[in-house]
Amino acid sequence: MIIKLTRLRVFLIGIFLTIMFILVNRLSFIKQSEITKGVVTEIYVSSTSGGRYSNGKTLHPRVKFETDSFVIEFKAVSNMDVKVGDSVNVIYLKKDPIIAEVFSFIGFLYMPILYGFLFNLLILTPPIFSLMTKNTLLIIDLTKIFQREFITKMELIDIN
Repeated sequence: MIIKLTRLRVFLIGIFLTIMFILVNRLSFIKQSEITKGVVTEIYVSSTSGGRYSNGKTLHPRVKFETDSFVIEFKAVSNMDVKVGDSVNVIYLKKDPIIAEVFSFIGFLYMPILYGFLFNLLILTPPIFSLMTKNTLLIIDLTKIFQREFITKMELIDIN
């Protein structure tokens, strides 16, 4: 079996694999976790460089929650829209409750999605678009795999 891929398809496969990695990672975390209520106890304010879209401050909420055996306090993802005293859902690992996150889009999904797509954009995309021109195909020959030889032949061919 021979697979022929354009650079767009290689790029889309990279996006798909990134999404699948994030999905499996987050679902695995949920499967091993408990969800409980926590309370925002404090909001730390730190100064930033005050860039073009920043007012020069980053807010870091501190959240406190209880398990059967422990009272735990952790720093949540910065710049969440919460105030001191707000109740938030907290997800923590059953085996290691110190590993906890606020169970919301910003607290639980935003950073993995952001870093996943930055990885895809900054690490995977440049080699794809610099090594493959618009009319180049990546050809993967899988026939040897089915003949019990675990060697694949990959080549780039210009179709012009």
